[in-house]
Amino acid sequence: MNESAFSNEVVEAMPAAAYAPPSIGTPTVSGNQVTLPITLPTTDTYGNPVAAPANVIVYYKMSSMVGSTPAAEDGAGTPKTTVAAVAPVTEVTISGLTPGDTYYFDAAVA
Repeated sequence: MNESAFSNEVVEAMPAAAYAPPSIGTPTVSGNQVTLPITLPTTDTYGNPVAAPANVIVYYKMSSMVGSTPAAEDGAGTPKTTVAAVAPVTEVTISGLTPGDTYYFDAAVA
């Protein structure tokens, strides 16, 4: 009789996939507002197709977000302002900005 032994090999499950981040296109500036084209993710972080996310959050502030992640504040405690948009969104307009100042933008799926 052929018998097989039980394996004691442990296989770790892959972590749950998250949406890939949305991308922000070239902004259009008009006076004290900016319009940002948003491209929603069509895949998760593993490259699998996904339905459009329900919400997108755009973060912006006047100091660089390089090296930080989308969050209410960066590692230095500098607050970021957020604008939420209900998907499917193709652009977000942010007003009340100061002409001549430099702003940095980031986006995340909510």
